[in-house]
Amino acid sequence: MIEQGSIALISGTPLLRVEGVRKRFGGVNALRGVSLEILSGEVHALLGENGAGKSTLIKILSGVHVHDGGSIEIDGKPVSFSSPAQSRDAGVAVVYQDLSLVESLSVADNLLLGREPKTRLGFLKKRQLAAQAEAFLKSQNIPLDARAMVGSLPFAYRQMTEIAKALMGDVRLLILDEPTSALTDDEEKILFEAIRAVAARGVGVIYVTHRLNEVFRISNRVTVFRDGQNAGTFVTAQTNMRQLVGAIVGPDHAVLKTDGAGRSTPSSASPGSSQKPVLELKNVSNDRLDGVSFELRGGEIHGLAGLIGSGRTEILQTIFGLRPVQSGEASLDGLSLKGTDPAAAIGLGIALVPEDRHLQGLVLEHSI
Repeated sequence: MIEQGSIALISGTPLLRVEGVRKRFGGVNALRGVSLEILSGEVHALLGENGAGKSTLIKILSGVHVHDGGSIEIDGKPVSFSSPAQSRDAGVAVVYQDLSLVESLSVADNLLLGREPKTRLGFLKKRQLAAQAEAFLKSQNIPLDARAMVGSLPFAYRQMTEIAKALMGDVRLLILDEPTSALTDDEEKILFEAIRAVAARGVGVIYVTHRLNEVFRISNRVTVFRDGQNAGTFVTAQTNMRQLVGAIVGPDHAVLKTDGAGRSTPSSASPGSSQKPVLELKNVSNDRLDGVSFELRGGEIHGLAGLIGSGRTEILQTIFGLRPVQSGEASLDGLSLKGTDPAAAIGLGIALVPEDRHLQGLVLEHSI
């Protein structure tokens, strides 16, 4: 046994071994011979810029794509998945950023979809189903109401439902694709506890993220992909932020300034500090906001922080004209935003990237 942090790694034959895997899409080499090993009970972070090959490897392991070359072994036995069903039967569970839930069903119905307890005549045992789901959520310390309709949940809780659904099966390898993208700090802690509990049962976890601070909190080892190739594998406890950034972007581009305590520092003062306000909100109130005030200056990136339900989304919706300004003042370059609808906001140069891209930001049936 190799102790690292709070998770014990089991040495010996890797649970998953990927060796020299290649994948080409037309003239594009998505993977150029990547390798990866996951041990039982290990949380292994997978890093890389967009286009580095992370998603391609995940889709190969989940049976969406078939690799062109190289080998994949689970428990020392060669495997090649030609469908997601084959991957699931081998104990591989994947939680994508794009959720696959039935929003018209309850949390319990989604967790046990396709494996519901039934009578001899085929009728659904609703009480048993709800009790089974509640017991599982309680055992994992996941704060979800098993009877709640998924469609009524905030996005973060729908994402947690997706994760819980993956954990319910007979999982050998769990792959999480940026699972904390819409979670608060408290929800993130709950997720990490669930991941540690799963790893303690001997499940291997591949944790894909762009948030480097998470790597040091949850993973045992880190593998970095760059341009479809391996850029390095590190023991988390023996590496640092500078090494990971260097591996991700390459030594020619890795510039990370730190202070004496090793914390990253900005290279200069805020670029908008000397600019006039572009956007101004003064005591703005409506059905969800109560006296919100702040300024955004030219060249500035202004962060909005808060728990789910605190009003961050509603502030953006108000600026974009989805919610009316009932009192107070909101202006863009001195022009009032009162009475502005989304079409007028777009005409003024305001663009909104919503929280749920697929539901609110894209028309999936249309071309790019």
